Amino acid sequence: MNLRVARIVAVVAVAVTALALAPLAAGGSPIDDKKAEAARLQAAIDSNGTKIDALSEQYNGAVYRLQQLDGQIAEAQTRVKAAQENFDKLKSVVSTRAASLYMGAGTSDPLAAIDVQSINDLGARSKYAAAATSRDHDIMARLVTSKEALQTQRKQLDKDRSQAQIEKDKISKARAQLQGANAQQQSLLSKTKTDIASLVKKAQDDARAAQAAATAARQRAVSNGGGNGPGVSFPIGSIPPTSPRAMVAVNFALAQVGKPYAYATSGPATYDCSGLTAAAWGAAGVSLPHYSGAQYDTLPHIPLSALQPGDLVFRGPGGSQHVEMYIGNGMVVTAPHTGDFVKVAPMLSELPLAARPG
Repeated sequence: MNLRVARIVAVVAVAVTALALAPLAAGGSPIDDKKAEAARLQAAIDSNGTKIDALSEQYNGAVYRLQQLDGQIAEAQTRVKAAQENFDKLKSVVSTRAASLYMGAGTSDPLAAIDVQSINDLGARSKYAAAATSRDHDIMARLVTSKEALQTQRKQLDKDRSQAQIEKDKISKARAQLQGANAQQQSLLSKTKTDIASLVKKAQDDARAAQAAATAARQRAVSNGGGNGPGVSFPIGSIPPTSPRAMVAVNFALAQVGKPYAYATSGPATYDCSGLTAAAWGAAGVSLPHYSGAQYDTLPHIPLSALQPGDLVFRGPGGSQHVEMYIGNGMVVTAPHTGDFVKVAPMLSELPLAARPG
């Protein structure tokens, strides 16, 4: 398991341990204490959501590496098979020639099959046969060495794939643990909110107001062609000029606003962060891998000061933790994390890397 995955797994362990040690809020506590508990739980849930998104991209990266290794293993297997076939063919030719030379082509006298006029001819032909035999042995030795080298390469590739599979499984396990912790925190948060509602009617009024605000946000997202979830209103006409291809990608991304986040998906109903950017640029005819780190690796890098609509901004080492699409005026289209939706939001300063597709 690489250092980056080890760090994320360590963070998961801390998060799960912290949840186990967190005290349950007692019913009937003062409203301020209940609000503070709800705020702490919500902050933990949001923080875990960000970690889950990072783990999802790590998982995408592990799948990407496994696919590459599978291709290399298949190619190595084909080459080993071809080397074995060449070896078998040459072995048959050499065996036939050796039998002819040393068995006299089926007679008991090896000289009977050789038509010689003099002792000199016989000597010359004997030297030729010896040279041919030596050359055959040399070719077969080289073929054996080549086949052994290919088999060694295949074994190393199998070993690399086994390690990559272990890494993928550990990431998946860490993500499941963190999701379990989040589910427990969601349950605690639900109980805390119920306690607040039982203490003061104002909490119910606040909840209705929050629900109305969320409904209004969804309606604004739909009016902008953004699907059926929360979003931020952002008129398409205010997007700065950009290339025709980039505008196709931007319009596609905006059309997904409001659709739920779901890890390891790239539409059409749900998206994770790299699935959204891959689908948007795929609509513009640019193929991108479904992994933020691979997207950053394969695209030309640009400074943040040169950002144009359609460019991608990344977070994490080598862009490995998150990716969003810049649409101008300091805004991005993003699929943040589990429990959230594709939405338009201000670009955060913690997205320090940028690349330009197309």
